[in-house]
Amino acid sequence: MYAACILLATTIQPVRAQNYEVTDHLGAVGKPSNNINQPYGMAFDSRGNLWICNTGGHNLVYHNGSSFKMAVGAVNTPGYTDGQGVAIRFSSPKGILITERGGNEIMVVCDAGNNVVRLINISNLTSITSSMAADFTGFNDPSDVEVDAVGNLYVADRQNYVVKKIDAAGTVSIIAGQVGKTGTDDGDALSKAKFLSPTGLYIDGNDIYVADAGAVRKISGGKVSTVSLFPDYDWSFNMGNLFNVTDIEKVGNQWVLSDGCSLRRYEVGTDKFQVMAGSTFANDCGYKTNKRDTFAMFEMVYQMMYVDAEKSLYVADFDNHLIRKVKEVGIGIKPAESLAQVALYPNPAHDKLVVKGLAWTNGGELDLQVVNITGKTVYHKRQITSGDEMVLDVSAFQPGLYLVTLRAGGEISTKKLYIK
Repeated sequence: MYAACILLATTIQPVRAQNYEVTDHLGAVGKPSNNINQPYGMAFDSRGNLWICNTGGHNLVYHNGSSFKMAVGAVNTPGYTDGQGVAIRFSSPKGILITERGGNEIMVVCDAGNNVVRLINISNLTSITSSMAADFTGFNDPSDVEVDAVGNLYVADRQNYVVKKIDAAGTVSIIAGQVGKTGTDDGDALSKAKFLSPTGLYIDGNDIYVADAGAVRKISGGKVSTVSLFPDYDWSFNMGNLFNVTDIEKVGNQWVLSDGCSLRRYEVGTDKFQVMAGSTFANDCGYKTNKRDTFAMFEMVYQMMYVDAEKSLYVADFDNHLIRKVKEVGIGIKPAESLAQVALYPNPAHDKLVVKGLAWTNGGELDLQVVNITGKTVYHKRQITSGDEMVLDVSAFQPGLYLVTLRAGGEISTKKLYIK
């Protein structure tokens, strides 16, 4: 029994410690405005303007790098009207795509509240005088749109429970799922496959990945399959399962999922996902900004957009009314401020134990577990840290050897504790 305990006593290092920086880019925390009001989809045009679909404001704006411009749709005026510029009316616009058709730069908008997909010419961004709209009907809460290499548009038709295609001629067809039928069935894309809530899409060559409630689905070769994904508990203790996947992006050799109030990631060819930014649990929502990725918090994320030139992931933080950036600033074993630097004293201890060196975790969650030599947990507590120290009453502990396991910031470390 003692030999087994010695084997366990080696420090458990993080398998892969991430380091992403979460920063606020546009908007004011918790304050809806004419510029940003429940942002959903984002897209850059050829001039470098960042377009934002304001679901709560029922309009589209763009930011030219220095200021916002009212562009398409009247702010806080829901409706359904074609036309030009601010004369157009939307109802809860969601996904957006900017592409080219017939030599014109075209904005494709999922006008979810009106159950249409709209094409808008944005060739004159100064006055928007060329922003004439063309509408495709027959949708029910369209939420995301993507384009393939030959110009076909693909739409996540969320409450019809299908994925549709709009070809260059404007013909709309179903490519996967069955209208009005929900489920998780895999198989033939049109006769057997079912979706629960197809919300986000990503096209990877000939394959289409679908963010579908608590799963990622793949459409390939006329078949639908479910991508097997499991929490990487070795990396993040007690991490919850996928909660509500709404979008999917590919960043280099890894996939990123927006999952409720968290961002998840997994490497291509693996089946273990980790937290990239936000809380460990996807239903743990709020607002925090912190350069230590998992100490940041979001208030529901629906869509993301990766910008390779900046090596940044743009995130529409829906109910915080923010556009935020998540940027990789290094991956590897965290130096200096990490669990490896946390000290237990006095050790041996008698009546109290001080855990020191926690200042870097302030505002984050610390999980502390004490196990005796037989493997029984004698103390377990999770709390949000404040200050540099945490004091434990160990007066009831029997004399002997214990293991203290600490989990915070994506790291796991186990230290020996002696009680005299």
